[in-house]
Amino acid sequence: MGKEYWAPISVGKTQEKGLIDPIKHYTPSIAPSSLIVYSGKKYKSLKGALISTALKLTHINIIRLDENLKPIDEKRVFSKLNERIRVVTEDISGNIYFATDSGNIYKIVEVKEKTL
Repeated sequence: MGKEYWAPISVGKTQEKGLIDPIKHYTPSIAPSSLIVYSGKKYKSLKGALISTALKLTHINIIRLDENLKPIDEKRVFSKLNERIRVVTEDISGNIYFATDSGNIYKIVEVKEKTL
């Protein structure tokens, strides 16, 4: 299922036969440090989405993919925390958690708007 991206180092489009292009890359770097492919049932709209942290720009990226694994949209969330987000993870119930360099651990919860 996975591909070897370790060596030799290549930037941008692939330069050597047998390598495939990345699904997404950032120039300049956002300094990603953690990535999950969401597999839970709790947030149906995120099923199969890439959820990654960005140390440099202090946010979480959520990239939804189409059936051909091509990005169809990207959202940046939690930048207002103004903290370096180090790691993101999912538990067996589909809850998503993330931790910051300052030692805080957050659980992402869905907020439903109240109707008056």
